[in-house]
Amino acid sequence: MNLWTATTAPLNITSLASPPERADVAIVGGGYTGMSAARSLASHGVDVVVLEQETLGWGASSRNGGFVLPGYKAEVAALARRVRPRARARVLWRFSLDAVDFVERVIAQEHIECDFRRCGYVALAARPSHLKELERERLLLQERFGHDTVLLDRAQVRQEIGSSRYYGGLLDPAAGGLQPAAYFAGLARAAVRAGAKTVERCEVRRIRRQGDGFELDTARGVVRSREVLVATNGYGGRVL
Repeated sequence: MNLWTATTAPLNITSLASPPERADVAIVGGGYTGMSAARSLASHGVDVVVLEQETLGWGASSRNGGFVLPGYKAEVAALARRVRPRARARVLWRFSLDAVDFVERVIAQEHIECDFRRCGYVALAARPSHLKELERERLLLQERFGHDTVLLDRAQVRQEIGSSRYYGGLLDPAAGGLQPAAYFAGLARAAVRAGAKTVERCEVRRIRRQGDGFELDTARGVVRSREVLVATNGYGGRVL
């Protein structure tokens, strides 16, 4: 139990006791990625089943900070260095902005009450040198990625966060925040409404190709599917 789940209404989704013998697509993992994919696929008439080894949303999907940010785990300078040609890095950055737009659009379409706000995000400078680094990041984002951010001085940061501890910051207006467990609950309900099936406590122990599809051995039976989407993030285990 955490603050997010403690302040979110129960999911009240009836999962199957065992998986179906066949499906068009089997999704391994019932978090954000799995349930979002299930919603999209089911809404297009695809027969999809979500196999979750714990309970739906058990992992980081309901236990994160609620940030909805553009970008990747790698810092923007590292992204610019690693990805070639330059146009490819810019496309990747655009994907991350599209992802934020997608979250906002799903929340509106499915009427998910999760306190979503496109309020921006401030990276803070705890030292004067950090502010110089943030200025370099602002220029890089603008020149290489076509993405505008705003460098804040100490007084402006104080207005934003109510603290004079920091020397400044970098504001990204494209970012936002939400209540992560409430967002997940709304996403999961939307997937089920669209026709997705779910099976909890259904660890996938082996995935193997069979003919023109796949066979998945699970803790609750065998599933055969045309396609498999692995959406386990940090909980994939030895099956992968």
